[in-house]
Amino acid sequence: MKRLIPITFVLLHSFSAIAEDFTIYGAGASDSCGTWVSDRKTEHRWHQAGQWALGYISGAGDQSPREFRKTDTEAIHIWLDNYCQNDPLARFIDATRELLDVLEKE
Repeated sequence: MKRLIPITFVLLHSFSAIAEDFTIYGAGASDSCGTWVSDRKTEHRWHQAGQWALGYISGAGDQSPREFRKTDTEAIHIWLDNYCQNDPLARFIDATRELLDVLEKE
């Protein structure tokens, strides 16, 4: 049984590496939505994660064949606030990806 736990961990870790086909770098990339919400209240370091999200969205707009609606920085931050308030356990990257889906033109 003691050997089963490390093997299970390695297998689960391998699957998560397969699911993400590239590494995402930067402040906010690995944070939770709860961290975003907390940082927005204290003005601790939300600017870093906010800039990361803007860069991620800008990069997607530049590199993706999808077309995105135009908006402004404050609207993006407020959308992320609302998403993360409703799901503080979500990863911030997932909130940002969801926003891309919302911004996609039909």
